[in-house]
Amino acid sequence: MKIGDLRDKRVSVIGAGISGEALARLAREAGCRVFVSDGGNVPRERISALEKLGVGFELGGHTDRVFEGDLLVLSSGISPSSPVVERARSMGMPTVGEVDFVFPFLGSPVVGVTGSNGKTTTTSILGHVLNAAGVSTAVAGNIGNPLGSVPLSGETPSLVVAELSSFQLHWCEEASFAGGVVTNLAPDHIDWHGSYENYVLAKRRLIERTGPDGFAVVQLADLDILRGGSGSVRLYPLSWDKVEQGVHLDDAAQVALLLMNGSVRELFRFDQVRLLGRHNLENAAMALCAANLVLNRPLNGEDGRIGEFMAPPHRCELVGRYGGVTFVDDSKGTNVAATVTALRSLKCDPGGTKVILLGGRGKGEDYQVLAQTVSEECSYAVLYGEEGDRIAEALSKAGFNRWSRVGSLDEAVRVAFQRTKEGDMILLSPACTSWDQYPNYKERGYHFRRLAQEVGGRVSER
Repeated sequence: MKIGDLRDKRVSVIGAGISGEALARLAREAGCRVFVSDGGNVPRERISALEKLGVGFELGGHTDRVFEGDLLVLSSGISPSSPVVERARSMGMPTVGEVDFVFPFLGSPVVGVTGSNGKTTTTSILGHVLNAAGVSTAVAGNIGNPLGSVPLSGETPSLVVAELSSFQLHWCEEASFAGGVVTNLAPDHIDWHGSYENYVLAKRRLIERTGPDGFAVVQLADLDILRGGSGSVRLYPLSWDKVEQGVHLDDAAQVALLLMNGSVRELFRFDQVRLLGRHNLENAAMALCAANLVLNRPLNGEDGRIGEFMAPPHRCELVGRYGGVTFVDDSKGTNVAATVTALRSLKCDPGGTKVILLGGRGKGEDYQVLAQTVSEECSYAVLYGEEGDRIAEALSKAGFNRWSRVGSLDEAVRVAFQRTKEGDMILLSPACTSWDQYPNYKERGYHFRRLAQEVGGRVSER
């Protein structure tokens, strides 16, 4: 698809969220006649944005007008099994995903970042260190700044770092990346993809769509499952054990190293990273490795000012310390793998233990591994939300009976604090989505922050 081919074309954009709005704006810039259709209800601000844009739109369902276009453009998250997509395909209407539609408008090479957990942190670190090194870098994608907004900014960065979900990558057939980072792989979004195998295939698209001179930074544990899509891409695995080529996190020396072509580069010292958890050392190491490969020259943590980087909200974020108890917000931990990683990575003060808050709306996952990890890492668990009973059952089967079942996060924080002593940690890492009680994980995290602050206000009464 060439930009010039779009002029005067009738484009139907599916989805009226922030990525859909950016796609509609981009299509208008290209001279298209744009119609936006969303099957659900959208916030008033989205409606106002479409009205100001001056495009036709419909909400609450997809009418025949959608199929009067020349091209169907899918915003982030639209499933291949959705009726609107199936009908368009049955009619022979061309369909394109968000990434493929935007790519011809980008005048910059793109490094993609995907994975089951750690995408946002790794994307943010990579953008941070490259900008600190003097490389004009735009950070976009599934990170709150739609990819389509980059060409609309009026500036052409030297590089784009794009966080990409498995949903976006599923539709990615034409885009070509300069390099990619796959932070890790674990079962997620199985309901959308239909199977773990399909989920992995979507993630592998990033490597398959990376050019022959490109690179991919991956976990050593995921190397074999990703290698099949690598072609001639240079692979750099990360491991806590020594590797011949790739990233080595040296626990003894407390340093991250890049081993490449027989040479060894220091990426950063562990104490330079102001993020909680060993998994964030992995995220930082992958980002610094990618930065070295992009620049084709050494870039260490000091040059990239990694010590200035702060954790994105709701991702193992320290929100306060009250009465000697540390409160950590990992509301973004919406699947079992994320919560298990947080539990194993975060360290308490000497003599301290963890109390974890679990629950919300599940994704159909098995909680056996979660229960085993909780039994190894926690002194207590407080369960709430729709999945509370299922998680309770799994904990009991694992022989862990130090838990309480409550109805809300308010009550969960109150009960958790009663179970702590000085040096302990209260961790919100729910292993579930927030959709049973909150519109998104951010609102759940902000609520947890407010509840922690309320505890701080009452701590003198303890």
